Amino acid sequence: GKVSHMCLRCGKPLVQTLPAKGHDISDPSYFLISGKKETVYYAGGTCRTCGKTVREQICTVGFGVVAGTEDTVPAVPGEGGKIEVRAKDERTLSLKAIPGKYLEFVGWSDGSVKPERNYDIKGGDIYALFAYKGELPVISVVTKSGAGVYNRDEYSRCTISVVGSDGYDFTGAAAGMRVRGNASSMYGDVEWIKKNKVHYRIKFEERTPMLGLNGGAECKSWVLLRGDGNYLRELAPFYLFRNLCDKEVFCPDVTYAKLFVNGEFMGVYEVCDQVQIDKYRINIPELKDGDSSMDAGFLMELENYPQTASHYFGLSYDSVRLTDMYGVSHTARYANVSVKYDELTTGQVKTLEKYLNNVYRIIYNAIFKSKYYKLNAALDIVEAPEFTSAGECISNVLDLDAAAAMYIVEELAADKDVGVGSFFMYADLSLELPVLTFCAPWDLSWAFDTSYGFDTEHFWVSAWQPQEFINYAGNRSSTWYITLYQCEEFRDIVKEKWRRIRSDGTFDAMLEMLPGFSQNNPEDIAAERKRWGTGDPSKSAQHLEDYLKKRAAWLDTQWG
Repeated sequence: GKVSHMCLRCGKPLVQTLPAKGHDISDPSYFLISGKKETVYYAGGTCRTCGKTVREQICTVGFGVVAGTEDTVPAVPGEGGKIEVRAKDERTLSLKAIPGKYLEFVGWSDGSVKPERNYDIKGGDIYALFAYKGELPVISVVTKSGAGVYNRDEYSRCTISVVGSDGYDFTGAAAGMRVRGNASSMYGDVEWIKKNKVHYRIKFEERTPMLGLNGGAECKSWVLLRGDGNYLRELAPFYLFRNLCDKEVFCPDVTYAKLFVNGEFMGVYEVCDQVQIDKYRINIPELKDGDSSMDAGFLMELENYPQTASHYFGLSYDSVRLTDMYGVSHTARYANVSVKYDELTTGQVKTLEKYLNNVYRIIYNAIFKSKYYKLNAALDIVEAPEFTSAGECISNVLDLDAAAAMYIVEELAADKDVGVGSFFMYADLSLELPVLTFCAPWDLSWAFDTSYGFDTEHFWVSAWQPQEFINYAGNRSSTWYITLYQCEEFRDIVKEKWRRIRSDGTFDAMLEMLPGFSQNNPEDIAAERKRWGTGDPSKSAQHLEDYLKKRAAWLDTQWG
């Protein structure tokens, strides 16, 4: 409103605007207006003070929020919880909270837990609280654009909330999310990705612990794996490798969660560490941006898809011809190796190529020619007369303990891809004596079965793969392990480790873990199977257990 005054000094009138204190509506009418995220209760009519026809918001009834997040529901029509609101009289609303496809009603913001109730508008705004069904924690992703995440090359800006993670919940963390994988994403085909379950990578703007993984490590990058219907081909090898290593060598940690993107249920996922140089992961010195020296640690991977890597080089193995324990001979297959840095000079890549090829040459010469070499400061090969055995010589350039631990995992699984892809190794070249270390078993999706001639009573990682498989997919055998297994000292380490995990309960504990996922999460698995039509994880667990028991029984005859 306004009020007029007369100035006592100049005699001029002065009009002063009064601060608004609300309209005084005569004979108000009450009505509800429903929007996408809320229903607002209004009073409307003519204001006695200003004479205008107005409406005033009396209270807001939210459609609901998800416990522990800032997410409103329903984000996807017909799938989220919702609220029905009716005006019983001028001061009373009738409220009804309706659970959704993936959400159950928890209670109202004023403490009431009855889904149907009357509400006095004097109480002000009110909303219903919903929680996700099932036992698994929830990762809720809300993209800035409102669109789904379909791009493999660029991150979609988003906020991420985690609910139900036993002390590791958070809300609205700024992040980016993208699709990951090659064949698993149909090489980035967006239309295919929209219709199929895929892997994701998320990258927070700030270091963030995720579901308590890796001892609560605070990292920016994390991986969401689709599980491929069984959810066990990471759990088992990760557990085994971690218990096989006599010293600390990085191995990813893994757990399970439900994923929602913009309110849409995307399925049950395996959440695990990104394999990377980081103080909580592969703890070696990281190369600074713009540094063209070799005074740092380097993470490398045998790479199936070198064209997707920022930098890669070739590992020729000098095209040696190797004969395995069964008398089968092949020429070592050329392999591609990616380097996990975005920016490297050509000189750095060439130096890494020389380094890795020379490490293999030292191993080969020590085993097959009884000639012992080492690397000098320039990473060139020089004679090493101080060594008296192949094992002593090899351990100067390769961590035999980690190599043996990785070998047992790969041989037990009969990994078909072991020689050409998803095989990680690192070296700290800032050290006077850099030692190549195999680490982080990864992507054993093409393993743990007897297809293409891979029977359970045969060495398949330290020997050439069956000809049936080579005819189908090419020779993907491991030149590293076919070579190393000819070294008696390496075999002794393998046998000692195998006997230990078979006698101390480690192997049996791994078997006992397998059925737990399907037994403990029936509601979440049912939702996953309904969403994607995937198989029964309990049957996959039984199949994997049967395979591992048969494979281990035969390995006992070789290493026991």
